[in-house]
Amino acid sequence: MKKYRIIIICFSLMFFIAGQNNLIAQKKSKRKTKQERIIECQIPESELKQMPTTVLLDRCLEYKFLVDVTLVDNVTEMMPYLIKGFNGLDELINRRKDAAEVMFNYYVNMEPSKYGENEGRMPPYSYKIFYFTLLLAQDEIIKSFKGRENVVLTELSNKITNMKKVDQNVQGSIFGFMSEGFIAHAMAKYLNSEHNNDFKTLKQNDKKVKKCHEKFNAQEVESLTFNKLFNLTLSKIKK
Repeated sequence: MKKYRIIIICFSLMFFIAGQNNLIAQKKSKRKTKQERIIECQIPESELKQMPTTVLLDRCLEYKFLVDVTLVDNVTEMMPYLIKGFNGLDELINRRKDAAEVMFNYYVNMEPSKYGENEGRMPPYSYKIFYFTLLLAQDEIIKSFKGRENVVLTELSNKITNMKKVDQNVQGSIFGFMSEGFIAHAMAKYLNSEHNNDFKTLKQNDKKVKKCHEKFNAQEVESLTFNKLFNLTLSKIKK
């Protein structure tokens, strides 16, 4: 009798293990690759072409793989691939003629002090401002502000000033050090666009400023580099 019980227990155990292995195999087979998840994010073409630019902008800011810009070593090199990989961003940056004006008006109204209104949502409000700053710094958008770079530079300086005020008021880090990085990169791009001689000299003499402009990494921009670009921007917009 004992022998039969042992046999039954062994068979039960074998069936249990086989069942568990089957479940694990099913879960693995259901895991989607990153490319499959990117494909799922695409906006249907019929919907995309009819979508107002303001709505398209919101969809782009919610694109889940924008977070990759905070993880890579060279954001400048990565952005063309990120834009090409999501048809919403490609449409916004490369095809919408009103994109620059719509984006700038939207950006002006993004108040850092409203971060609490977005609590619990994805992406967090702080990251939304970071992403937006980066989108404003794309070459196709900068071209639309040729001769009006000061308008954007003024808003960038206002934005970082207000982000720092929020961090001071909450005695914490809602926006943190990465806020300086994204703003510094955008400032460098717009100063370069207007062929600012002081920026040209600064870039030639400071490798970190050059890297912030050409090989931007959100987590590697030092406060000293930010301060140089911020002070240059302030002197430029006050003239």
